[in-house]
Amino acid sequence: MGKKATLLLIHYMAGIFTIILAIITVISYRCNHITAHTYPIISFTNMALQFLLFADILLSVWWIIRCKFWFWFPLIALIYCLPAIYTVYRPPFLHKTIKAGSHTTLKVATFNIAGFDGEPSHCSVSALAEDFRKDNPDVICMQEFAYTKDFGVDSIARYFNEYPYYVVDKHEPSLLLAIYSKYPITDSHSYRIGDNNINGMILVSIDVNGKTVDMLTCHLNTTNFNQKRGDITTSMQQGISEKFSVSKDLINTLHTNFLIREKQANTVNSLKKQFVHNPLITCGDLNSTPFSCAYSRVRGYQNDAFIDNGKGYGNTYKYLHSLFRIDHIFYDKQSFEVVDCEVKRNYDFSDHYPQIATFIIK
Repeated sequence: MGKKATLLLIHYMAGIFTIILAIITVISYRCNHITAHTYPIISFTNMALQFLLFADILLSVWWIIRCKFWFWFPLIALIYCLPAIYTVYRPPFLHKTIKAGSHTTLKVATFNIAGFDGEPSHCSVSALAEDFRKDNPDVICMQEFAYTKDFGVDSIARYFNEYPYYVVDKHEPSLLLAIYSKYPITDSHSYRIGDNNINGMILVSIDVNGKTVDMLTCHLNTTNFNQKRGDITTSMQQGISEKFSVSKDLINTLHTNFLIREKQANTVNSLKKQFVHNPLITCGDLNSTPFSCAYSRVRGYQNDAFIDNGKGYGNTYKYLHSLFRIDHIFYDKQSFEVVDCEVKRNYDFSDHYPQIATFIIK
């Protein structure tokens, strides 16, 4: 085969690759309802959608520079998937300025606090309480809440004295869930989801100046990425067989956890339908991106506060270069209007960042 024929073959192979990548990108964006049990590969491409979009940008630019018509395929995929970009970054021109007027507002925070940075102590609890004091949310939903025999729930509550009403899921032993509120909590229920006590849900009813609002916080199964980071790092210095073994183990673990989270998400959705009787705000660490089936199931009929009126970068997971938004706040559009929603990056706790949203109660 001559040089010209070889270059032509490479050109068309690159073009075919560009088309395939564009198709995979669109499928990954549109198929967040497909379960990991039905098509496991879709769950992985959903998780990697941000990387697929970035690859489409690079290919589009590359083909444009070369003045080849192939650039249309990644460009069309990017235009079609533009809303997906806004799920992780909301540029300033998209933010709507909304005035509350005479309406009541409710400021809600959700934060996986990682057991008060490992263990509750005077230093860790007081530091977190001070951070929240600056942002001044009305309700705080915490995942991976923790207390000890020497530093109990009442001891922690003294540091959050602006929040006289609170509910702590006291299933033991494990990291738990908690909701702290400035407004009276009139009813509460906690539920375990699966065998692991770290995963569960709290549903409370809150009296906000005479209006009853339901607040739900939940934690779905971990990705186990933190637990696998050491193995991945070690394998980088080892042979091909070790790298393959670690990669295979990671893929199997991720797939297993996809299945677990989807089952848990179905449980949360079922409990919402059964026990929610008032306007609802849902908060939680879903360990799932906005392109996943678990996210879609938990969100259900609700709107995503960050997508509707967020500010800046919405990614809440500190590792992997802070590329993933796995903590979310959902709301009932007919009962609330979102004033703003922002991820706060000045908190030193946890492998997560807190997300805080302000709502007008209609």
